[in-house]
Amino acid sequence: MPVGTTNISILIVDDDPITLNLLQKYLSGQGYHVRTCTDPETALTVLGEQVWDMVLLDWLLPSMTGLQLLQRLRQTYPPGVLPVMMITAREDTGDMVTALQAGANDYITKPLNLPVVVARIQAQLATVRSLVPRTADLLGGRYQLQEVLGEGGFGRTYLAQDWHRPGAPLCVVKKLLSIPAHEPEKLLRARHLFQREAQALETLGHHKHIPRLLAYFEQDGEFYLVEEFIPGPSLKEQFANGQPWRPKEVFSLLKHLLKTLKFIHRHLVIHRDIKPDNIIFSPVRKDYILIDFGAVREVLPQADPLVATLSIGTRGYAPLEQLMGYPEFSSDLYALGMVALQALTGLPPTELPWDHNTGELDCSTWLTPQTTHLLSILTGMTRYYPQDRYPSAAAVLKDLQKLEPVILSLIE
Repeated sequence: MPVGTTNISILIVDDDPITLNLLQKYLSGQGYHVRTCTDPETALTVLGEQVWDMVLLDWLLPSMTGLQLLQRLRQTYPPGVLPVMMITAREDTGDMVTALQAGANDYITKPLNLPVVVARIQAQLATVRSLVPRTADLLGGRYQLQEVLGEGGFGRTYLAQDWHRPGAPLCVVKKLLSIPAHEPEKLLRARHLFQREAQALETLGHHKHIPRLLAYFEQDGEFYLVEEFIPGPSLKEQFANGQPWRPKEVFSLLKHLLKTLKFIHRHLVIHRDIKPDNIIFSPVRKDYILIDFGAVREVLPQADPLVATLSIGTRGYAPLEQLMGYPEFSSDLYALGMVALQALTGLPPTELPWDHNTGELDCSTWLTPQTTHLLSILTGMTRYYPQDRYPSAAAVLKDLQKLEPVILSLIE
């Protein structure tokens, strides 16, 4: 029995019973803890149940290929944390290159030489152990920064690994950028925004369509916020080709995000920066996730609505009252309506036609029997004056659900 194998857990994903039986018996005999799965969806569930040290993955699987499953795994588990070895009958050099480029740590072809398989497992595990960073090299003693995801006026966002959690999963770390000492007002404003984002995520992050707050701390005079990493493409990426979405897809997007807004507004929070960059489609959850709560404003019952707040928002998506420092709940509805209109038309808000006399959008170009009802709702969300818009996300949802049978029957 190889030294140190008794605590090693290996998951084998293969729909060939002969291969599964052969590997399970041999590896168990070598002292490894082994579990087998025959389909990818079960494997994804099992991977979330405990810490695994290695995955042996076949290429040909039901419902999705082993390569697709590998790509799903790499959204959460980097190669240096969870080694994945492809074990397949596909001997083509191109397939091997494709798998290795997708994040496979090794590639073994069938028929299997079992002692060689064990030797290569041990080599990969030794490599992973050598890559574990020292605690002194980790931010907060636990976070290893990987790459910069983005940067704003006050903060920089990193993709990171959390080495204090099983499998060292990916997370998002936001760092407050250093601000010169001679700009105390700017520093105070930045800290206030950071603290407000942390408070919002703490309050709202238990919703399945909002990232969870994992930590918030200060180190060496700098502030850090850690939140759940949501893998998947943003709407900005999905809109990049400029192709209009089908009305049915826009309807679905709107319905899902309105439910999230209803939850946020019920907690007296205005997001203030709804835009395609801040909406992620999660393939795992098969739904849209609203991210980046750095600009949120909490609406306190005793607050004076006539006192201006910080002017925050993105041009084209933020309505005038928000840019002037007087955001309302309907300001978020306006921004979401603009996002939905961009999906429907393929045009960003700055390129949509306006009636210069009224300040209202002119969507007549896109008016068809299939879009009439949907455009009526979107127009009601994006009126120039707040008092002319829907008063709440719940009100929009009510109309959307009332018209759902009509809308979907015309769209089909």
